[in-house]
Amino acid sequence: MPRRDGKGPLGGNGPGRGLGRGRGKSGDAMGPEGNCFCRTCNYHLPHQTGVACTDMVCPQCGKPMVREDLSEK
Repeated sequence: MPRRDGKGPLGGNGPGRGLGRGRGKSGDAMGPEGNCFCRTCNYHLPHQTGVACTDMVCPQCGKPMVREDLSEK
């Protein structure tokens, strides 16, 4: 605040700093537990830590896997 009168820029963190949003863990991360499964052939596979289910392909039919917890959404 240039004059210390309370009318300075919003956030007060300097130019380009924003309001502190966007830091931390991604909202899509669901943790290491759970299973991945194929919606096409219903094949289930334990989730691998550090690998998203959507990055895996079904070993039976080759289609993309999904997280079991998200399958109903």
